[in-house]
Amino acid sequence: MTQTTDTQNVQPVRRGPGRPRHPDTEARAYRAVLELFGQKGWSGVSLDAVATRAGIGKSSIYLRWHDKRELLLDAIRDLEAHHVTPQTEGLNIRDYLAAHARARAELLLGEHGAAIANIVSAAVANPDAFGEIRDESVSRGVLALEGRIEQAVSDGELPPSTSPGHLLDAIEGAIFFHVLMTEAGTSKEELRPGIGEWVDELVDMVLRGVNR
Repeated sequence: MTQTTDTQNVQPVRRGPGRPRHPDTEARAYRAVLELFGQKGWSGVSLDAVATRAGIGKSSIYLRWHDKRELLLDAIRDLEAHHVTPQTEGLNIRDYLAAHARARAELLLGEHGAAIANIVSAAVANPDAFGEIRDESVSRGVLALEGRIEQAVSDGELPPSTSPGHLLDAIEGAIFFHVLMTEAGTSKEELRPGIGEWVDELVDMVLRGVNR
């Protein structure tokens, strides 16, 4: 006697829903790694910690980045590309420098300012490991500024004796010190409303010295 199987009554196995993919996975991961690095430093960052902070699946993180250094580097590139670089086309050299200086100051005053400060200090302590990350967060923008200053010298906007490096040291260094080394009792929230006027005064003062 042949035994038959009633396949019509066999129900397919239903699998539980996994964590859904987010269309903004990269943006969430970038924000999370910058927050962790700003709050806890390099030792407090891991791909697992980023996934937890971002609220996304670990597999999504590991499929995109091999390690935390690669993720932080991508986050810095995204920050520079979308949140730091101002619109400067057609500006004279004074307004060009002021626009970049305001963007740098606002970055340091913003939610990721602590991460940028930690990158600078980590690059000093461990230049081999953080050299490329430092270059993305600081040097790439500085190189663009140096090129614009050299063009301004060539066009007669600035004197022939102008040193792009010294000019940028004066502006960038002053911003970094002003924002991160505020007087005791002065918060970033108190600095933020007047930062645009302060930057304009700084750039004008430095350019007066250059043109003298």
